[in-house]
Amino acid sequence: MPIVLLSTEPGRNDFAADRSLAQALAESGEDVRLDTQDAVSLASAPSLGHELARRWREEPPDAVLSHGWLAGLAAQIAVRGTRIPVLQRFGRLARERDDAGRARLETAIGRAATLVLAACRDEVEDLVVRGIPRARIRVVPHGVDTTRFTDEGLTWDRSPRRRLVAVDDLSDAVAVGTLVSTLPSLPESELLVVTPGTTPPSPVVEQVTEMAEQRRVGDRLRFVDMDPEQMPALLRSADLAVAARDEADIDFVLQAMACGVPVVAAETGALADAVADGVTGVLVPPRSPARLGEALRSLLSDSLTRESFGLAAVDRARVRFGLGVVAGATRRVVTEAAPAREALSAP
Repeated sequence: MPIVLLSTEPGRNDFAADRSLAQALAESGEDVRLDTQDAVSLASAPSLGHELARRWREEPPDAVLSHGWLAGLAAQIAVRGTRIPVLQRFGRLARERDDAGRARLETAIGRAATLVLAACRDEVEDLVVRGIPRARIRVVPHGVDTTRFTDEGLTWDRSPRRRLVAVDDLSDAVAVGTLVSTLPSLPESELLVVTPGTTPPSPVVEQVTEMAEQRRVGDRLRFVDMDPEQMPALLRSADLAVAARDEADIDFVLQAMACGVPVVAAETGALADAVADGVTGVLVPPRSPARLGEALRSLLSDSLTRESFGLAAVDRARVRFGLGVVAGATRRVVTEAAPAREALSAP
């Protein structure tokens, strides 16, 4: 019987991370079915759950990996009255003050799940605070395709300037605005902001471009909307990758590390687990433009340290975050979950 990977979390990468994990699980010998559900809402999740229940009566899966709270809600409805284990991964948890209803549902979904997968230590603590028993939480990090993202291969053309690369979904101007604010103190550098799935111009692009012009660095800022297949070549052309938004940037950070690019990142969440401070890059306090600028200036002026960090980053990406490693960890959790579910369901 298959493992079903049910996802309602496309994010910026259009389910790319889920597809990569499904492929890695298949290559490890698992029969895995990827079921991606776009545009699922709280109102439509129950209908999805009933449809899944109908399908799974004919061919019940060995386990369900649900990615996203709406996937988790649908999965719990679908497995009601069965012993099918559900392994839940949330991604970004809602804040009580921002969306109390969703936060309460996430807690209920987590408590109902056989096991809950956390991407990092910070997420474990967040889940425990929510009331999820620590004994039912397992850490399985995000993964990166280290056959595609490598330190060897084609490289984008570049100017003589030092190149900083970041990603941003243009949902607001906070993160990219912080990066732009460091450019005046980095006179020989340019910033390329990759905007996956979002085509400039946008209000955020206009706002940030105006900010750059006011600081007289407009000629050193570029927004890039490109084919995702070009991302490895772009990363290999970078001197540094910069990330400030935790869960939203983790895939980008792992891709940069796999391409041998040192990372300057906010010391928070999954980023703090991925980047080895002083070994593969530098961690700085979140929302601290001064410390961010200081770290960028220091690394851009020290090519030997950048090279050392880049070599260590490649090794760390392969050994700890390669898709094969993550698929292996996922398989172990699935194996653990089946008897656990039976024990929980026994009369």
